[in-house]
Amino acid sequence: MHSSVGFVPTKVDHLQRAELCAGCHTLLTHALDDKGNPAGSLPEQVPYQEWLHSDYAKTNTCQSCHMPLVEGDAPITSTLGKTHSDVRRHVFVGGNAFILRMLKNHRDELGVIAPPEELKHRPCVPNSSLAARPRPSR
Repeated sequence: MHSSVGFVPTKVDHLQRAELCAGCHTLLTHALDDKGNPAGSLPEQVPYQEWLHSDYAKTNTCQSCHMPLVEGDAPITSTLGKTHSDVRRHVFVGGNAFILRMLKNHRDELGVIAPPEELKHRPCVPNSSLAARPRPSR
């Protein structure tokens, strides 16, 4: 990274905490009454809060499931990258079909480098790292 932009990356612990995800993945929608007046808010997307109140919060972070750990040392940049331990894959397991379609359809504008076949929505594809997770008790 330093060779590309002059920035020296520093390992920080907060990137591995689930709270990091909450800022972007918490969406409260303003609700209106039957006359169009503000009537409060409702949770539209709250996966962090769902995780926080689940059994997974005791054993897993968002990152441990959605950004699997790379086995062994790996580079953190694609250009002249030095290898590091504890690197996580930035594949975001569980990403939705809309995002995949957006990345595929606007690949040039967004600078997407993944090949188009990697951006196809594949529902219900077994993932060994997810299948091995303990299921929360209800």
